[in-house]
Amino acid sequence: MSIRAPASRSWSTAIWRYSEPMSLSYLQTSLDRIDAAARDDVIEICINPDGTCWGEFQGDHFMRKLDQKLTATEVKDLGNQIASSANTMMSKDRPIVSVSITYKGRPIRAQVITPPAVLSAMSISLRFFSSLPLEGIALDFLFGKERKLEELRLEKTRELREVVAAGVIDDALAFCVDNKLNMIVSGGTSTGKTVAARKILSHVPSEERIVTIEEAAELLPTQPNAVTLIANRDAEFQTADVLLTATLRMRPDRIILGEVRGKEAMTFLEAINTGHGGSMTTLHAETPQLAVQRLAIAALKTEIPMTYADMIQYIENSIDVIIQAGRHDGKRGITEFYLPGADQIGASQ
Repeated sequence: MSIRAPASRSWSTAIWRYSEPMSLSYLQTSLDRIDAAARDDVIEICINPDGTCWGEFQGDHFMRKLDQKLTATEVKDLGNQIASSANTMMSKDRPIVSVSITYKGRPIRAQVITPPAVLSAMSISLRFFSSLPLEGIALDFLFGKERKLEELRLEKTRELREVVAAGVIDDALAFCVDNKLNMIVSGGTSTGKTVAARKILSHVPSEERIVTIEEAAELLPTQPNAVTLIANRDAEFQTADVLLTATLRMRPDRIILGEVRGKEAMTFLEAINTGHGGSMTTLHAETPQLAVQRLAIAALKTEIPMTYADMIQYIENSIDVIIQAGRHDGKRGITEFYLPGADQIGASQ
């Protein structure tokens, strides 16, 4: 018998329910098919639309491909059983379900995304909460000693300026990716923004997990652990903002937002400031300065209690580089690498 705790809350992005440990035999049987789910050191398991399973375990820097692939039927059955534990049915009108479940006494945050919100087939993410006692957790300095992160950012800014000055654009793009800089590819209509974004994506290491959000699948990342979500501004539960929030539960190393237009701008800024550095979006603007202004206007559509000036400052502190694309005499290319905030105060001189 299924018992649901009285506490529940609805999100605009999905249906979220809390389920107490229960005898969900079908769900448990489906989870039993995933060998890694029983490991004590598992942190996250993601099942991609192609059925490949990826896992992160204690001590891992990146997810690793598991020696297991589920059939389309197995993935769909597991997704539907997760949805059933939240007493809901997945459909094109409700393509995202998030729920708390329990497996072998361990709490799991599960999220399922089904087409049309995801390309090809269902995507499932399982976050296993740690059962490790505090006595077994040791905290150390990340860089061996205390390090001011703003100073580190300024160092990267100076290094990027040197790479750009050398005149090899591919090296500059690789530097931005390797150092996980937050990027905007800006440009007017038909200036090659998508081509530039794809070129940037090609520099992302193959071991990283990429989640893209687009209205049409154009970026087409070639990395093996990549999932493409499909946005639809006319569908309440499939907008870019909804999918961006759902992406945060998919354990991405990089979030790539195909184009920012509305209130998803604020969600994107929050995402890159909460552990998703090296992410990227594109934006229609004739200059990088206008790109900052357009992003600010879009973010303020959320009615967040910030002034325009405060939002501009927040963006300048959040976005590391704007790569401006342009077109002249029928030729497309990159016009400049603009560093918000740093260029404003002449830090690049």
